[in-house]
Amino acid sequence: MTGLNDLLDLVAAKSAPGHAGEMQEAILGMICNESQPMPLSAQELHEALETDGEFLVLRLGYDEVAEELRENRLEETIREALSILISFEDDGGALETIERFIRHFHERLDPRQNFRFGIRRTRTLSDAPVTILFAGILPINQLKITVGTRIAQMIEADRAYFEPRFRELRERLSEEIGIPILPVATDISETIPPGSIRLVDPSEDRVLCRFDVTQPDREGIENYLMKIYYIYLRLWRERGERHPADAHSPAPAHGV
Repeated sequence: MTGLNDLLDLVAAKSAPGHAGEMQEAILGMICNESQPMPLSAQELHEALETDGEFLVLRLGYDEVAEELRENRLEETIREALSILISFEDDGGALETIERFIRHFHERLDPRQNFRFGIRRTRTLSDAPVTILFAGILPINQLKITVGTRIAQMIEADRAYFEPRFRELRERLSEEIGIPILPVATDISETIPPGSIRLVDPSEDRVLCRFDVTQPDREGIENYLMKIYYIYLRLWRERGERHPADAHSPAPAHGV
């Protein structure tokens, strides 16, 4: 069983220099004990944080939650984190918003992601009654693919074949490297040739590879998929993703 000291030590070890104290305070504040409507334990927080990768803490007011429900500004961050934990304060009038926010996340999650939440009763809401922990953020799950319009049309027209095929390759990669590979964000671009594909590292604003699908059918797309597969394997081995970044966590942000 994980104790509070274990959790505090782990948060300090993974926090950026100078931010350990505020990180510890924010994450300890997420714990909802067994007497609360929906518990969230130190053990669950510890298990999320001990996963390889960076973490991010956001503290929101319910007005900012409503803004996220309208604008979906956290979609990219949701897509990148292996674990997402949320704690809510409820003064008796927030339950409907809490339910909507939980559905908002569920609709965007992959089955390989870990999602937990807790709810704490309170007479008066604090300035930031919602705290979100995004953990297990690895560079390999932050890559993006940009495709030309012809490739996008081909995939959309044959989605019944390609969706399970994409899932199968992610599962193979996950088994090969030992961590879950999440669905890749894909953008459709009219500024590249219609049959082109680009694998992009947005953190460095760099194109990792580019190639053209000269054969506009399943076999042509399959060739591209296998290239992407082996590029992922090479990147994992070259970057040593088990120890991803030097600065593990940004400071907590109030707002989205």
